Amino acid sequence: MKIYDKNGDILAFIVNANENEQAKNFYTENNLDMQVASFNLKEGENIDRHYHYKQNRNIQTTSEVIYVQEGNLEIEIYDNEKNFVDKLSASEGMIIIIFDGGHAINIIEDSKFIEIKQGPYDPENDKERF
Repeated sequence: MKIYDKNGDILAFIVNANENEQAKNFYTENNLDMQVASFNLKEGENIDRHYHYKQNRNIQTTSEVIYVQEGNLEIEIYDNEKNFVDKLSASEGMIIIIFDGGHAINIIEDSKFIEIKQGPYDPENDKERF
């Protein structure tokens, strides 16, 4: 499920990693600020040895990935004007990918989750609570 703002720009989307049957499944498009994929590989298969070149990237937003290990969360998605857009429910094995706008996380059941975002992180200038 993808969530867009009123201009058609992607704010966030949610995928269920438990339902991945493909060997390699890239959820995000190459032009987005964060790349997210899941893998379902068989014994003996490999990902070839590789190196990622250092590159200068111009990234204007802080993208976030939340992987729910246990429990149940509700994610509220807001646009860049801080207007509520939509609400997502996420349970074990689900991945929420947030590209733009604002968000809140409400814990519905005791939960364990992992949050991944770009760094470096500047606590003084990277976040505004509203």
